[in-house]
Amino acid sequence: MLSPLKKFLLLLPLLAADLGAAPYRALLDDGQRRLLLEVADTPAERARGYMFRPYIPPHAGMIFLFDEPQELSFWMKNTWLPLDIRFYDADGRLIQRYGRALPCKTPVCASYPSNGAALFVVETRARGAEKQPVSPRIKSLRFLAF
Repeated sequence: MLSPLKKFLLLLPLLAADLGAAPYRALLDDGQRRLLLEVADTPAERARGYMFRPYIPPHAGMIFLFDEPQELSFWMKNTWLPLDIRFYDADGRLIQRYGRALPCKTPVCASYPSNGAALFVVETRARGAEKQPVSPRIKSLRFLAF
């Protein structure tokens, strides 16, 4: 028989889906791991990102797509969990990464700039990106058709 805590933990992914989580629409291989990604490709989706999410599965993430390469800056306002943030250029090369960006609980939040023209950004549940080896380039990015 499962304890109430174990039942709750098993239901967390469903709870996250009920809170507006988009279905996974992309698969990314960065040379170290494969990730199922939600896609944020509209201004509203990019603005919301991982705000108000109580749970992010270990091999999941969100990719933020932009129409053209540009200087970007992200923040952690209303984000409940620490995240790893990676900025990539148009060739899929990693140009900046932040490991364990912490949720912002104050009116003024730190920003995390791309420090170069980025075409897309990948956010994942924090796993200490500063200590993890990262491929300098994305091996593959596939968008899933439904």
